[in-house]
Amino acid sequence: MTKLYEGLRESDLVDLVTPMMSIDEYETKISDVNEVIVVGFFIDDKEPAIELSRFIDRSVQNILDTDVSPAPNESGYFMMFLELKRDKHFYKIVSNILQEMENITDIKEWTFKVYKNDEIMDFNKENVRRHVRLNEPTHESFIVKSFFDDALIDNVIITESHVQLKGFSLRIMDIDSKIMVESTASLSDMSLSRRLDNMLGLY
Repeated sequence: MTKLYEGLRESDLVDLVTPMMSIDEYETKISDVNEVIVVGFFIDDKEPAIELSRFIDRSVQNILDTDVSPAPNESGYFMMFLELKRDKHFYKIVSNILQEMENITDIKEWTFKVYKNDEIMDFNKENVRRHVRLNEPTHESFIVKSFFDDALIDNVIITESHVQLKGFSLRIMDIDSKIMVESTASLSDMSLSRRLDNMLGLY
């Protein structure tokens, strides 16, 4: 068999992983619920759950975190949790991860269930679109980030009270129908002020 990494080989997790996922039923531990979706996998034992977590950690997909439950749930399964951004790429990323997992689980078809819905559905793009909340962030950082979407800036770092961009630190004054910011940098130099205006698309 082809060695995938360390001790895990092809088909090593066959019959150990249930072909059904939990989507958006568990709370994230690393961010706001409006930013992150938790995907849960059901595994027969703790060691295979840990192995699966390590396998997904090495994926090239854009994942935020993985974790394994310390004890089995009421049905006797250990949970492996995968945290992903709540955005338009969610379905594609999960699909790619499931495809990578096929080598070690032999699972080709998946189902899922969501919060406050007992129906078990086929995992496909249409069902995800209809039943999983995507692109509806309410956290203030998303509102601030959207303000900079048209700005000529590659990297914007947003914290609870500040926005950092290419040498400037802006303190957030208010977030409502518009965003008021106060620069912590000295803008007495006219060229510096114009540079900031150009970056924000205001000049």
